[in-house]
Amino acid sequence: MLNALFRTRLAALFYSLFRGSRRKKPLSPLAKIGAGLLAIYVIGCMFWLFGMMWESMCEPLYRLDLAWLYFAIVGLTAVALSFVGSVFTAQKQIFSAKDNDLLLSMPIPPGAIIASRVGMLLLLGYMFEAAVVLPAAFVWCYSLPVSFAGAAIFTVAFLLLPLVPLTLSCIFGWIIEAVSSRLPRGKNMLAVLLSVAFLAAYFIVYSRIQEYIGLLIANGAAVGEAVAKAAPPFFWLGDAIVSKSAPSLILFALFCILPFALTLFVISKSFLAIATRRVSGTKRTYRAEAMKAESADRALFKKELSHFLSNAMYMLNAGIGLVMLLIGCVAYIVKREDVFAAFGAFSLPEADMPALLCVVQCFILSMVYISAPSISLEGKNLWISQSIPVPTYAILRAKVRLHSFSALPFSLVSSAALILVSGARGLMVPVMLALPALLCHLVAQLGVIINLRFPKFDWTSEVVAVKQSMAVIVAMLVNWGVLLLPVFIYIALPGGALTPSVYMALWTLAFIPANIGLARVLRGWGVKTFEELNS
Repeated sequence: MLNALFRTRLAALFYSLFRGSRRKKPLSPLAKIGAGLLAIYVIGCMFWLFGMMWESMCEPLYRLDLAWLYFAIVGLTAVALSFVGSVFTAQKQIFSAKDNDLLLSMPIPPGAIIASRVGMLLLLGYMFEAAVVLPAAFVWCYSLPVSFAGAAIFTVAFLLLPLVPLTLSCIFGWIIEAVSSRLPRGKNMLAVLLSVAFLAAYFIVYSRIQEYIGLLIANGAAVGEAVAKAAPPFFWLGDAIVSKSAPSLILFALFCILPFALTLFVISKSFLAIATRRVSGTKRTYRAEAMKAESADRALFKKELSHFLSNAMYMLNAGIGLVMLLIGCVAYIVKREDVFAAFGAFSLPEADMPALLCVVQCFILSMVYISAPSISLEGKNLWISQSIPVPTYAILRAKVRLHSFSALPFSLVSSAALILVSGARGLMVPVMLALPALLCHLVAQLGVIINLRFPKFDWTSEVVAVKQSMAVIVAMLVNWGVLLLPVFIYIALPGGALTPSVYMALWTLAFIPANIGLARVLRGWGVKTFEELNS
């Protein structure tokens, strides 16, 4: 039974990018090759980034006789990355999966259901850990002498390590579900607030990583002593690898296994009660009132907005760029000189800084993909949208408006802040207001069009449609392409051919017919495609 459940989860994970729906043909071999090349590129970028970081500290720590600290930091980084990567899916995958009721109605032990889902989360943890540990292992083998015993202990230790972030993710998801399932209202906002707070703390630490590396190298002995006292399991990890210490390896193994086993036991005991709990809303006495009619456009928009606000994972993953945009604006206002120093690598005069800030703002807005999974999220209820007596284009337009109306206020506020603080003048002022706003609408329409081409209706959790679907990946790549094309063209132009403000004004004007053209595509091809979809 467990084997069948795990194989089902595994198939859903690996085929989520290559299948649209049960009745839709798989992607062509060429599309699969493209997706594979994209995956190789992303993995290569992550390996390069982490490899550069590990190279900067491997030899210095070895010379300070603190080689164990190198492996301790690798372990801490792997735990942090794995936790961030899985914490937002643990609650949905274990407690709020769409097929909970179906599986619980079958003669399947709840423990088998939990084990299959935890197993998939563990596999996800290994994937995140590999991005950190493999570059660290390569740098270690390239820079320092390696023994067979040390390599064997390294392998065993890092096979056990993902149990730590998995335990933390399960505890976090269990607490959120246990609390939110008792709340008739506001549980999604609770999840969003907690998740945003955690992300803010993570980004603050990550933004200062270079400073921390410098302090680490300059004060290696003091940092090592602090790590050994504050996080002894990671001292055991490093000591086991460097000193080939069996007691340290045993202690580290117990640290990984025992909390995980205890957490799994507690969750298995409470899973049935939490997964089957039904929260009733506040009872109200019906009072006859005059009914208020609304236009089809308004009713459809309210439906899309209600769905968006009712799903914390949808808001967090698809709209986190909006939060990042505001955080970036605040950081620029508070630490303007530091931002200018960071951008000094571009060798731009200060007068061109507003143009660069506008490009950065557009790049962040391009990472917002609220509309990209909106068709897939219809799921098995697609037939309802296809059968209601409203124009099909109104349904697609409502999905575009959800994205545009959600992103536009953030875009205008950030544009106004950047204009005031950066000292933009003349033509650059309307450009900084109009270009990001037009980009928001362009990205919104592209998301719906791409999702019509790559729909996915066979998800068991909406997280799959929001995070793992082909439409989301393609949409983000296309969004970046729309943004990078003007940048590359400007770089290729002869020096001084156009000022940044004039060049960006031309692209602002170009975005107007582009938006009109995409609207025509939605009205024609989009309507026909939506009407022919099968869930």
